[in-house]
Amino acid sequence: LVPLYNDPILGEKFQMVYGGYYKGDMPSEAIAWVLTGKRIAKPEQFTFVPATTPREYANFYNEINVALIPLRVNRFNENKSNLKMLEAGFKNRACIVSPVNPYLDLIKAGRNCLTAKNKHDWFKQIKRLIENPSLRFDLAAQLYEDVQPYHAKHIAEKRYQLYKSLC
Repeated sequence: LVPLYNDPILGEKFQMVYGGYYKGDMPSEAIAWVLTGKRIAKPEQFTFVPATTPREYANFYNEINVALIPLRVNRFNENKSNLKMLEAGFKNRACIVSPVNPYLDLIKAGRNCLTAKNKHDWFKQIKRLIENPSLRFDLAAQLYEDVQPYHAKHIAEKRYQLYKSLC
């Protein structure tokens, strides 16, 4: 989310940034269709960042202030990782997240992120961050602290010990 200009409903208007867009790719086009309100939104309200290499992927977070991390409750999503929330945390970005697995262990609602269960919650939480920029910084700082145990320097030692015990 990137603030752009004033709006009577939202206050500061925001810009959606869609990372990983690949023009002509059917899933990418379907996501773009939804994000742009069936392409009726103004083009300046959206930025499409093309897909990139795994090494450069995290640079996408430099383009945003808030990560929107929606997931529906279903068996497939419950078996995903918490990577999106970890990435946002390590890049010191606030996030709004669906309160579902795989994020439940990391969520400290109102302290390190905001949660949204439905489209009304998403609107309310986005509006809340637009109207209260200091909350965005507070959430990002707390999330950054909360993801530190997942840092590679900690995980690598645990993996090493595990592999050593298996051999």
